[in-house]
Amino acid sequence: MNIYRDILEFTLAIGIIVVIMAFAIQPSMGQTPTATETQQQSISDNTFVVEAYAGGLAEIEASKQILKRSENDKLKKFAEQMVQDHQSTNIKLKNFAEDNDINLPQIPANEEDLNKLARLNDQQLEEAYVKMMQNNHDKAVALFEHAAATADLNADLRTLASQTLPVLRMHQQHAHLLSNLELSQGMVF
Repeated sequence: MNIYRDILEFTLAIGIIVVIMAFAIQPSMGQTPTATETQQQSISDNTFVVEAYAGGLAEIEASKQILKRSENDKLKKFAEQMVQDHQSTNIKLKNFAEDNDINLPQIPANEEDLNKLARLNDQQLEEAYVKMMQNNHDKAVALFEHAAATADLNADLRTLASQTLPVLRMHQQHAHLLSNLELSQGMVF
């Protein structure tokens, strides 16, 4: 069928983009950061856990709004993936926080933006959601890259950051691809 061919072609295109981006993003091998660069990269366990957790809450809450209100099945599929992946990461962050006496926020990052989403009509919601996913994932990738590169960060958190980065990069790429497609015609993801 035509739909299967389209899905296969789209999946292949995503795969090619992922490979290209992976090579483009990787730092030059063999380069050791200077002491100044290492100091600039320093982030505390508490800061990383709190920021990552609050960001995850924002992704989950925004995606739940899409799941409730959007009629675009492909956008809803993207939102379902966001909820699943960010809940999984937040569970790990919560476990670390409980074991290390870190107080987690009860409200998501950019709560004001989430409140604005709730007041938009369905088409505006979809467009605002895509922009939010792009911005949030750009920030999340930067945060997790920063954490993965911080020698002073708890080893378990560095591992979590490193293991989560490929998923966040995939989310980031998908979110940026969403803006290039026609939302109103259901041609998303």
